[in-house]
Amino acid sequence: MYCNLDNIKDQLSIDEILPLVNDEKRAVADIDLTDKDDECLIRINDCIRKADNEIDSYLRSRYELPFAEVPEEIIDISVDLAIYNLYMRRKRLNMPESIDKNYKKRIQDLKELQKGTKLLKADGKTPDMSTDIEVNKRPEDRIFNNGLLDQF
Repeated sequence: MYCNLDNIKDQLSIDEILPLVNDEKRAVADIDLTDKDDECLIRINDCIRKADNEIDSYLRSRYELPFAEVPEEIIDISVDLAIYNLYMRRKRLNMPESIDKNYKKRIQDLKELQKGTKLLKADGKTPDMSTDIEVNKRPEDRIFNNGLLDQF
């Protein structure tokens, strides 16, 4: 995973996170986010996985995945997409404007990364963006050769 709960907690407090994943309405004291089998943590990790899958769908055509070392920008994008996914669980019809705005910006960032208008420094190198074009045409294939064109 590109991010984890600690990364999300840098942006949202536990008091903001728990209502988004506490489907059973358990007491806060009964929720153990260090227990990998806790339903709330499973839901959080599911939102992170969805965010990471979305990131991969944009980047797999340009970068070799998985990254040996995850670039900081990808961690930030993953956090914002995961937070959006958390809010989508509960506030689909009443999404906070800042969350929606961050999501749209991150999708735009991913599109730019996919197109190559924005680049990541991944694994210590940038991807090969060679502009060399190889064609299979020869001078003999021309319809209007130099001899014909010289007549005009």
